[in-house]
Parts: sequence; C-alpha cells; structure tokens
Amino acid sequence: MKNTKLITPLILAGGSGTRLWPISRKSFPKQFLKCNPNSENSFLQDTILRLKNIKNLAKPILICNEEHRFIAAEQMRKNGYKITVYDRYDRAGGLLIYGIPNFKLEKHVVERRTNLLKEGGIKFVQNFEVGKDASLDQLRKKHDAILIATG
Repeated sequence: MKNTKLITPLILAGGSGTRLWPISRKSFPKQFLKCNPNSENSFLQDTILRLKNIKNLAKPILICNEEHRFIAAEQMRKNGYKITVYDRYDRAGGLLIYGIPNFKLEKHVVERRTNLLKEGGIKFVQNFEVGKDASLDQLRKKHDAILIATG
C-alpha cells in the first residue's frame, strides 16, 4: 500500500539578528542574508529552492513576523513565486502604517517600499481577513506557498 500523505514544509524566518552580528540585524536577520559563498541566494531562498527538488511535499508554509514579511515576499518573488499579500488593513504595511508613530517611521517611507514591491509584481489585497474572507485551506489551494506574518 502506497503512502499518499504529504509532508507540509514549515519554514520559520526572522529573529533578533544577534548571532551573526555585525552583518545580521534585527531588521534584517540572517535568514535573509547572502552568506553562502557558493550561492547568490539568501538562506531563505536556498531553503525554498531545495524544497522544489523533494517529491511528495505539500505546498510550503513560511512563518515570519510582520516586520519581515516584505523581505520574505521579495525573496520568494525572486525565486519565481507569484506573490499576493493579503492584508486586513486598507493600506499595505499593517503595523508599519498603523502601529508606529510618524516620528519613528514616516508613512511615505512604507508607502514608497510597498509601491516598489507592487512595481516588482507583488499583488496586494487590502481589507482581507484570513479565516473570515477565505479559509487558510482555500488560500493553500490557490497559491504555491503561504507566508504567515504575525504581528
């Protein structure tokens, strides 16, 4: 009897960025760095590429914190994934827009970054709440990978 169950790869990315200091920082942890001299990719990109060569895997799920979601989305886009960011807010940026005061992070900086991502082919869906507007299972069927960015 053949086993038809698939293993779902779960990739955790983020952290404080202190282990590879001074090249790794809280705002740009080691998973997103290009540290392998034999590769042009970050650790995250190499991990995702390795998954493509393994049979009988379900679509991967990538979990990071909200402040790293744009870095993760951009790196996955560079690996050939079509990226759609679902955001429960009416503007892209989430916590960066609504949770950080202007004197610490001006909103035009976040908007400039999200506009660059849009120009690069990343699609943003606003006013969307996972579990309410669509289930996680529905999104997994629709996309090749899922990135969960928690606040």
